[in-house]
Amino acid sequence: MAYAVCMIGNSHVAALKMAWDNRDLGAAGGVGVTFFSAQTNLLEHLTLEKGVLVPGSDAAREKLSFTSGTDGRIAIASFDALVMVGSCFGVNLLRFYRECPTWERRRFVPDAGIVSAACLDAFVAQDMEESIAVRLIETIRKVKAMPVLLVGAPYVSARALDEPEWKDEACLRDEDFLARTAARCRASADRVAARHGCETVWQDDSTVGPPGFTKLEFGRNPARFNMRGFGLPEFDMRHGNEDYGALMMREILTRLDANSGGRVLASREQKLSA
Repeated sequence: MAYAVCMIGNSHVAALKMAWDNRDLGAAGGVGVTFFSAQTNLLEHLTLEKGVLVPGSDAAREKLSFTSGTDGRIAIASFDALVMVGSCFGVNLLRFYRECPTWERRRFVPDAGIVSAACLDAFVAQDMEESIAVRLIETIRKVKAMPVLLVGAPYVSARALDEPEWKDEACLRDEDFLARTAARCRASADRVAARHGCETVWQDDSTVGPPGFTKLEFGRNPARFNMRGFGLPEFDMRHGNEDYGALMMREILTRLDANSGGRVLASREQKLSA
């Protein structure tokens, strides 16, 4: 039985598509994923016309066409499930730490300006509410009710902790502090997702180094959609590679299988006969 998945997101979609194209992820026959990806500022200009999300510019149309292999228009009713990736939904611990430092920082920086933990919760929640990911989900829900997975962007690479701005911040070397803060930020984002009827997918624990940061090896040879043939850097602070994408896609397919009553993953018998 066919099962069509619509995946929409910014550049973080590339690692997921690379894994889908190159790896055996255990999907059942008939399961298809269409990957629509563009820069966040281009996704902001998608408009709804007669149940179809239409690119609002030539640049958006070109990028969405390139990544999806379609005309760039997203016919919502033709899909069984939606996976929204990144697009300003995620936990950037360094940003939240810089803009909303909680009282715990005083243990390490006695004269630091601080805010309450409740302020951090509210800051993260508002950030997630205003994300293009959540806004697009609400637009899509006007057309069709379907299962929605909201996939957080990868954490910043652990390499960032060695940058001049952060290397002397003692609290960023304290794993208990990082674990509490990352968990608090995720919980706040989870509550926003739940209010919008979405299930969140965070990156696999095996990809996490210090809590709230991605291990270096998952940023090597990063996956990016490259329309112009430009070379990519060997390492990326924000994007995952194919190994990262494979772990995420397996989790996404597992969640979709549960939500669909077993329509997404191949059964043991199917795998043995393949």
